[in-house]
Amino acid sequence: MRVLALFFVGVFLVVAVRSNLEAGLPKFEHICQVVACYVILCSSIHNGSGPYTGLRSAYQNNFHSFHPVAMTTEGKEPDLHRVGGKRGWTQNVNYTEWAMNQTFYVGDWLYFGFDKHIYNVLEVNHTSYQQCNDKGFVKNITRGGRDVYNLTEAKQFYFLSSGGYCFHGMKLAVNVVEFVPSPQPVLYENGSPILVAARLGKPSLLHLIFFGLTLERLLNY
Repeated sequence: MRVLALFFVGVFLVVAVRSNLEAGLPKFEHICQVVACYVILCSSIHNGSGPYTGLRSAYQNNFHSFHPVAMTTEGKEPDLHRVGGKRGWTQNVNYTEWAMNQTFYVGDWLYFGFDKHIYNVLEVNHTSYQQCNDKGFVKNITRGGRDVYNLTEAKQFYFLSSGGYCFHGMKLAVNVVEFVPSPQPVLYENGSPILVAARLGKPSLLHLIFFGLTLERLLNY
């Protein structure tokens, strides 16, 4: 019976293959999805311990091992911005110009590389940034000269080095924004625009997972 269930799952996977290719899904991502779903189905049927238990264990053991890391509609992979580029956190660097060539999103990280025996990194407010005032700072993020700072909010952040080095250019302002996903790509069919999501209204891999699991349960009665 389980062999028969796998046969039907295979048939419907072929349907999903054709559907996703017609919808323009990137080939590598498409192949990974098909392989991942088939492993999940086979593992669940082999376990014979119920659809949800098999699906969960198969996902945990197999899916993460080869599914490619990619940008999702919910967000993006965080970036690490090396402050000052190759020069790092030091004197006589135009950090305003450096920041203008960067895009900072919520969740990204700043990396400060500097000589901890000479410099430090203080988070300050806007007024202290403008006046190079290192008193009453918000936070001292200095640790060992190879320090990182997580940009957790969509706002303006300000940093400087104390000891008068701010007057020699060691000050940084970064504007952090929320990541906005790109709009869904549009395909044209018979001269009329349609969303890719609409093309994926055909049997999807997610639907096939639950179809296969349900079929397996029925055949085991």
